[in-house]
Amino acid sequence: MSTPRHAELQGFRYRRPPRVAVSNFVQNIHYALDWRKWRRTGRLALRTLQGLRGRPMVRQVEIALDYDCNLSCPHCSRSRLMREGDSPLTLDEYRGLYDEFDRMGVVSYAFTGGEPLLIMDRLLDVIRIFEPRRNVIGIQTNALLLNDERATRLRNAGVDMIQASLDEFHTEDAGIVNFTKAERKLAVVRRSGMKMTFTTVVTHSNIGSPVLEEMIRFTRDNGTTLFLNIAVPVGSWSGRTDVRLDEADQIALRELTLRHPHTRLDFAANFAGFGCPAFKERMYVTPYGEVLGCPFLQVAAGSIRKGESIRSIQQKALSLPCFDHYHDRCLAGEDASFLEQYIPIYDEATALPFAWDRLAERIGEERRS
Repeated sequence: MSTPRHAELQGFRYRRPPRVAVSNFVQNIHYALDWRKWRRTGRLALRTLQGLRGRPMVRQVEIALDYDCNLSCPHCSRSRLMREGDSPLTLDEYRGLYDEFDRMGVVSYAFTGGEPLLIMDRLLDVIRIFEPRRNVIGIQTNALLLNDERATRLRNAGVDMIQASLDEFHTEDAGIVNFTKAERKLAVVRRSGMKMTFTTVVTHSNIGSPVLEEMIRFTRDNGTTLFLNIAVPVGSWSGRTDVRLDEADQIALRELTLRHPHTRLDFAANFAGFGCPAFKERMYVTPYGEVLGCPFLQVAAGSIRKGESIRSIQQKALSLPCFDHYHDRCLAGEDASFLEQYIPIYDEATALPFAWDRLAERIGEERRS
């Protein structure tokens, strides 16, 4: 595999050329701006200026409302996070959660699941709590239940963006993507006045495949962003080391984002540093109140149901060397040293997410040895 033409490599580190960085910034502005939400525009501008100082600030919180779903995707992260008998957060708990994040300056919330459109009425109730006129509101969905009526209700509730997976339109055995169906969902979203992005999971076997190339072409031609999610051996893929990207794959993935600026890693949406945003600029809240760095880093730094504040949870997580800076690699999917510490604890766990102190203990043992 040839060395990336546009990437300045220093070990594994690479830099985006100015044209790519500017393109990424313009995409961020496109998805964030809405003339109806002028108060939010000011807040976003302020946070962007603060980010230039290089200080980590939480930019987005993913909130899983429920883990029920109408699909059973092979790469789903939720399978071992689901718990029978535990009730989801109440509306009052969400109000307290929002108050804390709002005081921290968070301006973007993504509601996910499971499949959030299965609980449409509850989804809308929660969205109202998170003040859509002041914040960017997104929905992560497989889009199978999305129609004009639901799209209109979401837009009227203040939703800005729909993020759907192209993998749901991919027939694995035939090796084709139903782009016609994806185009129909895109048309539904645009008729409602919302914006849309797509995602796909990149694995060792599909990094150079014609299917991925077709997804890149489809999203480019339709003027949408394609987020490239890195395969992680957790959830339904627990133990699947074969899906992980090797060193050459990881370089090829980054070269894709430089060659096609409409394709993105989550690294490129940060306010401050470029790299893994876990706990620094991004958090994930389970339906039961545990706070994670992302749905694939199934380490709970704390729980709001135990009376812990979000700020204290974040500070506790950032005290670990794996979270205290911006990694160039995805910790959960690419970083070999982290996976050596993380996966054994994950495999031994009887319930997930496992507690932060177990990871801290393991890291301490590694340091002493």
